[in-house]
Amino acid sequence: MTPETQTKKKLKAHLLAQMKASPGLWFTSLSQRFQSGLPDFMVVEAGKVAFIEAKASNNMLRPLQAHVCEKLMQAGAAVYVAYLKNNRLCFEAVTSTHIELCKGKIHGRKHNTGGTKRKLSEGEDRSVSSNGESA
Repeated sequence: MTPETQTKKKLKAHLLAQMKASPGLWFTSLSQRFQSGLPDFMVVEAGKVAFIEAKASNNMLRPLQAHVCEKLMQAGAAVYVAYLKNNRLCFEAVTSTHIELCKGKIHGRKHNTGGTKRKLSEGEDRSVSSNGESA
């Protein structure tokens, strides 16, 4: 199983547990549906929608994913990246700075479609445990 598949599996289990605990929460997998660049999961709770992109071990989006996430954010949706760090599920809110970095507009760097290993600064890491508590 690939590292990204491991993240998706752990994220799906986390979302299922959250859905059982909160009847007002619903989610669906968008993987292998619709169009390229869409995040892996859509979550709806209390009339608000959020999208989650699962990554192997870092928070970097491919340029197309960054573009789609930017459009979702402009439409009012919250967007997160989920990844495993020391086998722990971590969530990070996608910000406009994150989008610009992933699209290669910061530091004059161009990123290939496979993303990059460069991480955001530690202050921007929003890690939480698999039960949703802050790390």
